[in-house]
Amino acid sequence: MTRGRTSIHTFTLLGSVLALALVAPEGQAQPVATAGSTNPGVMAYQPARYEIHGLAVPSGYDGAVATAIDAAGLVYGYAFIGSDWVTQKRRAVRWHASGHVVKLGPDEVSDGASVGMLDGKPVYWTRVKASPADKVDGFVGDTKVPSFVPKGVRGSRVFGWKYTSTASPGASGGGFVFPTGESFSSRPILAMNAAGIVVGTANVPSHDVTYRVAYGQVAGVMSTQERFGFLKDVDASGVAVGAVTTVPGDPHAPYHAIRHKPGSVEEDLGTLGGQASSAHGVTEDGETIVGTSKLGNGLQVAFVRVKRRMYDLNTLVDYPPPPSKPAAPARGAGPQGLQIDPPPTPQMWLRTANGVNDKGDVCGVGISNGKAIPFVLRKKSITGVLVVDADALKSHIVGRTLPALEERPVVEAPGK
Repeated sequence: MTRGRTSIHTFTLLGSVLALALVAPEGQAQPVATAGSTNPGVMAYQPARYEIHGLAVPSGYDGAVATAIDAAGLVYGYAFIGSDWVTQKRRAVRWHASGHVVKLGPDEVSDGASVGMLDGKPVYWTRVKASPADKVDGFVGDTKVPSFVPKGVRGSRVFGWKYTSTASPGASGGGFVFPTGESFSSRPILAMNAAGIVVGTANVPSHDVTYRVAYGQVAGVMSTQERFGFLKDVDASGVAVGAVTTVPGDPHAPYHAIRHKPGSVEEDLGTLGGQASSAHGVTEDGETIVGTSKLGNGLQVAFVRVKRRMYDLNTLVDYPPPPSKPAAPARGAGPQGLQIDPPPTPQMWLRTANGVNDKGDVCGVGISNGKAIPFVLRKKSITGVLVVDADALKSHIVGRTLPALEERPVVEAPGK
């Protein structure tokens, strides 16, 4: 076993001691104390903090949304014009790690989004208005895949939805994998893991657009409780995350984020105090889940769920200091070979977390000055366990305002 060192921070609080045991290089928390009769303490997991970076919105667009982030830190999504979700014009875009944005597809498209890279080629889809139906095409670099809406990339495969007749919304079709040609009738694929397990939705006839949760490659393997929703991502073990309605048979009931495994009880992930939540991404090990949730006051916020607890990401981010001078142009693919660096990251309300990679970096969309700004969060600290001596604090908490913590020098304790 690799030997490591554990940093132990101690703080003085009215004569009591708070000890923070940080994660050792082995990746396991090593608390300095545990609760018991001689040490009545409380242990609380401390989530990592993130450095936030705003991503550039292309010139001429009203806002943009980041929907996915890959292992290399590239972010994918779309830019849009217009505030109405139904009529707004969307353009597939990709962001480099620097925050620069690259537009994909022709200028005349009315809809589209990017989803990843396959063999160094961008994967995206476009919708062009045509009578009597819209024309949808997927692209892997310069290769066009007619009537295909890619949703993501897994290894050497692109998965998504392929229309079998017309490209108009609601037409017949099903899940499709490129280039292998695998198909899944009437089941749009929203995610796939390395083992080839796919998750998504299944169409349900209704007077409005509703879906029942569908899972896997075997026809009929679905949620059995007459609840509506979707599964949007899946980990390496086949456990999926998504959202379903809280009232069986009612497609308009509030949604709750869930973890779902075939043959087992769905785990309701709860909310941050409000009525609704939705899970959008999960890491391969299933340990980190991201999505969006309502607070008790009705505000919608991005969340991260670790160690079986949901946190508001707005409370875990640190903004970079403002630059001392204006950003200089950087060489890129823009006009005259130049591309302007992204503006300084604005303070924003993080509304939705859409994707997470295995490093724990998160992407999504926030709101700043009424504008939708895509963001990426990169981990900047390790996590640990906060051990609190409950008896020492008991007489000081009730009816009083806790004083500021006084930090003492860090003590380096050798690992075992």
